[in-house]
Amino acid sequence: MTVTFDRETAQVLREILASALRELRVESARADVHDFREQLHRRERVVEGLLAQLDPDANRSARTPGPT
Repeated sequence: MTVTFDRETAQVLREILASALRELRVESARADVHDFREQLHRRERVVEGLLAQLDPDANRSARTPGPT
């Protein structure tokens, strides 16, 4: 699935996801139950992946080989 956003919308989404990631990290650090902590870590990885997809520099560097 492909979703296209204008620059302003993408920036707002990045900010929301970054905030959610910070909250997930705090919550997972405080979690006492191992299964719940693992669930939070999985969600962190999903949010990190979404942020990477929204980062235009990350996408460009992933497609463009660096100097050798």
